[in-house]
Parts: sequence; C-alpha cells; structure tokens
Amino acid sequence: MAANPLRTSAPVRMLRSRLRRRDEEHVEAPAASALLAEGDERAEPEPQALPIPRPPQPSLRKRAVTLLFGWCNCEARQFKSRHEVAANTTLQMMVYFNAYLSCVWAIGWLLIFSWKLGVFGAPIYVVLITPVLYFGWLVLEPIRLALGYLGNLHERVSWLVTFIILTMLPQFFVHFHFLFTQSIMGWFTLQIEIILSTTYLLLYAVESYIAWRTTKAFISKAAGEFQLHSVDSVEGELT
Repeated sequence: MAANPLRTSAPVRMLRSRLRRRDEEHVEAPAASALLAEGDERAEPEPQALPIPRPPQPSLRKRAVTLLFGWCNCEARQFKSRHEVAANTTLQMMVYFNAYLSCVWAIGWLLIFSWKLGVFGAPIYVVLITPVLYFGWLVLEPIRLALGYLGNLHERVSWLVTFIILTMLPQFFVHFHFLFTQSIMGWFTLQIEIILSTTYLLLYAVESYIAWRTTKAFISKAAGEFQLHSVDSVEGELT
C-alpha cells in the first residue's frame, strides 16, 4: 500500500508544527496571566501616606494684633522706574482743604475769644497763655502747610518730615490745650470750640500717618533710583 504524500511532505509537517506551537502559546498565555495575578495578590500593599497634622490656629486676639502691626509697619511699594509718581494725592487734598479750614478757624477763634473775654472775663494766666499759643499756631501753620504741600508735590523727604514734626509737636499741642487744658485752668470751653479742636486733632493724626507712609514711599523710590545708576553706567558704556 502506497504512503499518503500529504503525511510525509515537508510543507505539511511545517504547517503542523506551526499549529502546534500556536496552540502551546494560547495555553501558556492564560497560565502566565494567572501567575502574574497571583504574584500581585501576594505582593505587599503600598504604605498609606500619613495625614499631615494641621498647625493650631492662632487666637482672635493674636490675629488682631498681627493685623494691626502689619497695617502700621507695612512696606512701601517698590518702584521700578524713576518716572513713577510717589506723591500722595490724598495728602495733597487734605493739606489743600486744611488751608481753608485754618483761615476760618483763625478768624473765628479771635472773634470767640474776644466775645468770651468781654462778657465773662478770664483768669490772668488764661489771658497770658492762650493768646501766646494761638499766635504761635498762627505763625507755624502756614509754614507747616507749605512744607506739606510742596514736600509732597516735589517728593522731598526732608520737607515732609518737618511737616510731620510741626504737625505733631506744636500744632497738636495747641488744639489739645484749647480742648482740655483750658477747662482745667478754670475757663469754660464752648461747644463750637470743642467741635473745631476735635476736628483738628483728628485731621492732624490722619495727616501725620499719611505723610509718614508717603515719606516711606519717597525713600523707597530714592533707593530704586540709586540702584538704577549702575544700569545707566552700563548703558553709557554700551553706547
């Protein structure tokens, strides 16, 4: 009996070997995936991240104190160009309207003092001390206003510092005398005097604070201009 040529031919044998190899790969693939899955189950679990403890929150009193000191000691803004304006518009307007208020108060105080002196009379020390303080205020007030107005407009630190000193030392003390010391010395104070002197004390306090902040801005701008000198020298060398 003759042999079947399909069983002995080389292409048939090669085809059978490929089919067998493919069947073996299909059988080994699920086994390999099962081994990998089993290995993943046996692997140790990843350590969980520990929670970061939150710092304790400061009390309301500490936050209020921090806010107050931050508001008082806040840094002046940084200037990146010498052409930026550091003058304070609010201070300029306050000094401008303060000049008109000073004229009204200077004339009104003379009329009120003359009327009080003529109708009620006054102790001798009040007659001596109060006019001296008034005329001292009358002489220093135009100088103070000019220093504040021009010092802020021309960005002069020395003028604005002098404005702050004159505001806090003699002028503030004069209105403090009209508001409190005059009554302690034995002479009465009218309601209109209390209102005007209180307005002046508040105005002086606000002007001093804004002028101090503006002075810090002037110093910051001057420091920025000093640092820009090196840039100007480099530009001069390049040109």
